[in-house]
Amino acid sequence: QPSPSFSVGDTLTVPAFSFQFVGGGLYHTTTTCRLVGDHCYIFVEDDVWGTSRVTESGLSALADAFDVKTAASVDQGIFTTVTDLFGQPPNVDGDPRILIVVLDILDSSSFTGASFIGYFDTDNQSPPTSREIIYVDTNPLNLDSNLARATLAHEFQHMIHWGADPDEDKWVDEGCSEYAELACGYKDTTKAGVEDFLSFATNTSLTEWEDLPFDFEQAYLWMTYFVQRFGEQALRSLVAE
Repeated sequence: QPSPSFSVGDTLTVPAFSFQFVGGGLYHTTTTCRLVGDHCYIFVEDDVWGTSRVTESGLSALADAFDVKTAASVDQGIFTTVTDLFGQPPNVDGDPRILIVVLDILDSSSFTGASFIGYFDTDNQSPPTSREIIYVDTNPLNLDSNLARATLAHEFQHMIHWGADPDEDKWVDEGCSEYAELACGYKDTTKAGVEDFLSFATNTSLTEWEDLPFDFEQAYLWMTYFVQRFGEQALRSLVAE
């Protein structure tokens, strides 16, 4: 059923996921709506609001990229670019706007050296949450950066793909999200963008997903080849199958 739309200042407690080795798992955090765009709401975790890592200009830049323009197009944002390619997002809450939750994603980066900078949780599509939510990190991610915008495009594609084909093979879904970054103009197209794969992983399986950097790189290369071979219109058919 349709849910009421949000306004700036509205509060919302949302589920979030901790990727920490110790004490990780699902928890809840309080957020406040700080911006309403054409296709999105931006909610900011109360604990990070007012810190140096979350600025109004950074939030505006993120919303502008989602709604208005990308590095690849001054005429359309991430929402239109990605939906044109892959299809429409699910809408379990009856609200056409996507919730972008800006928060400090909890991880063990100080030990592993790797951070989780964004994610889409399919569990939110079911009760009791029943909302379309994309999570974007504030630390170490700079909200006013191409990496933040790439993350938003990447996770939005995951949302669309789940809505069309919830049991999709991981490598296909990730390849499409990597291509979404490219289509929006945020993908590194130099050799450095696929250095891990080209340097030592060219003999690894494309379809056996290990969640390592070269997995994303070779899925990106394969999906780019797929589009060059069959055209971007084939992406929507691929996602819908």
